[in-house]
Amino acid sequence: MTGSRREARRITHKARPRARDIGIDIGVLLPGKFNAITDVAGVGVGHVTLTSGEGKLVPGKGPVRTGVTVVTPHADNLFEEKVPAAAFALNAFGKAIGLEQLTELGNLETPIALTNTLNAPLVADALIEWAISRNPDIGISTSTVNPVVGEVNDGYLNDIQGRHVHREHVFAAIDLAVENARGAAGRTTGWIVGEETAEGAASEAHWAAQGADKTARRTAPGTDGMGAAVRAEETAPAVASAQERVGDVQADGAAGACVAEGSVGAGTGACCMGWKGGIGTSSRVLPEARGGYTLGALVLTNFGGILTVNGAPVGRELGRYAFSGDFPYGPQPGPRRQTDETRLLDGERPSADVQHLGGSVIVVLATDAPLDHRQLERLARRAGLGLARTGFFSSNGSGDFFIAFSTARRIPHRAPLAQDLKVLSNDAMSALFLAAVEATEEAVVNSILRATTVVGRDGHVAEAIDIDDLVAVLKKYNALGWHRRLGPWGCQ
Repeated sequence: MTGSRREARRITHKARPRARDIGIDIGVLLPGKFNAITDVAGVGVGHVTLTSGEGKLVPGKGPVRTGVTVVTPHADNLFEEKVPAAAFALNAFGKAIGLEQLTELGNLETPIALTNTLNAPLVADALIEWAISRNPDIGISTSTVNPVVGEVNDGYLNDIQGRHVHREHVFAAIDLAVENARGAAGRTTGWIVGEETAEGAASEAHWAAQGADKTARRTAPGTDGMGAAVRAEETAPAVASAQERVGDVQADGAAGACVAEGSVGAGTGACCMGWKGGIGTSSRVLPEARGGYTLGALVLTNFGGILTVNGAPVGRELGRYAFSGDFPYGPQPGPRRQTDETRLLDGERPSADVQHLGGSVIVVLATDAPLDHRQLERLARRAGLGLARTGFFSSNGSGDFFIAFSTARRIPHRAPLAQDLKVLSNDAMSALFLAAVEATEEAVVNSILRATTVVGRDGHVAEAIDIDDLVAVLKKYNALGWHRRLGPWGCQ
């Protein structure tokens, strides 16, 4: 590594609101305390974000705009204490790993890892190594292990061919997720280690040009939008080791029940419906009369469509949507800022469809409701309805995978011959279906709102959505619900 190593420092994110911070009131059910998948007790999330280099793509070297995100159902030995789970593929144009066995056996025995397409096998290998390190009898005196990995194609911004996510990053993300699941972290922890790169400054300048200062003023008082990532007391050796190869490494472990969103972890290089996408989360709590169960959704958004927010046709009104060149809508907007996106639209490159048609979405649903494998698959299917409400249409090249698990019971690896099962009545499932639809929809909106502008390889730019433009469209269609603004929810 060239250049001087800079000391890990406090990371302060610019203010970017969540949906409810600006009056976007989705659905009829209320979120949990943090409006995150971690409202389901015991669930943890960890991210490792990899960012280095700028300028022209050099395959295998960079620029790097990627990462890994891990979701764990609990903090204990997951191989020994599995949880019921299921998966559903709406469109199987992807490289997801482990879903067939998950579907066949109906249980989850490793954390769920999310990353980019070409890194999926390496991340799966890391999950196997991590599981063996905690269960040395795997493959010797007991069965093998089934790693579960979801992926999206972040090659528009990232040197995807370089496969920059390594075992150290996966281990660090798992450790952060487990820490989160245990509730041991009292605050968001994070590191930036290594050389200062120009990418951060470029992104900040690009974002500022969008009027982010106005966004900050509209964010709820006393919040800083994204939440602050702070220096860890001790930088994980794995992260420090990875730094020698990667450049900037940022690790975020959600504080208590908080989850970092936007351009973090596996969402660092993701684009969604013409804007910057990434990681988003939301939750719903059923009323006591319906069981009082909690459902949380976490999404990795890298798909195309026509952005719709709370019923308002945002993408159509702002002129960014799939096939916009073939199907223009209404009067053309005024002079556009000359960004990479507009240059694509103006024909300087082959096509803008890379951002408007997308490259996959992963939805992870967690609940504390007592569901069996069959019911969890039914629940997973409903995630597609939540996506559809955002303008998603599942394009040809979009791998669309949904995973659902329940924390209500654990399945011992060495299970008895027969087990007594307590499961929810099928007649009681409808409320959970509604929760899955609403939480998925809001998680997508949060992923776009919280994402910051990212400048990637070859100068490609994925712009954060302009909050002023968004609010103007929402007001036009009467799509704001300030009467239900009981938040803010989550870590700000």
